[in-house]
Amino acid sequence: MFKELFNFGFKRTSAQAFGFYIAWVVLIALAGGAVSAVLGAVFLGGSDSFSTGFQFGERVGGVVAILMCTAVAITVIAARKKTKSFGAWIAVLFAAFLSVFGGALLGVIPIAYLSTL
Repeated sequence: MFKELFNFGFKRTSAQAFGFYIAWVVLIALAGGAVSAVLGAVFLGGSDSFSTGFQFGERVGGVVAILMCTAVAITVIAARKKTKSFGAWIAVLFAAFLSVFGGALLGVIPIAYLSTL
């Protein structure tokens, strides 16, 4: 289920795609939290209220999710040699669109699908 998570050219079964989905959602969430913590320490300096820091983290985490979902989707189609496929690029745009509204929880769904093609 969690086989070859960083091998983007690997053709996955449905169960492996589900494991890929879970692992990448967790990885993107951790990356968003880490980037938010570092940038929050630099720009907020720990002197602001909890709600200010939380709102900052939400914004930064959302941007990280959008960028990482788009980057992973492009990496998957490049590794699978599907860069000339119009449908694959639509799936990349769909992943980016979904990540705007649902973060990594929604943005990784098309990526997991792309990994099964």
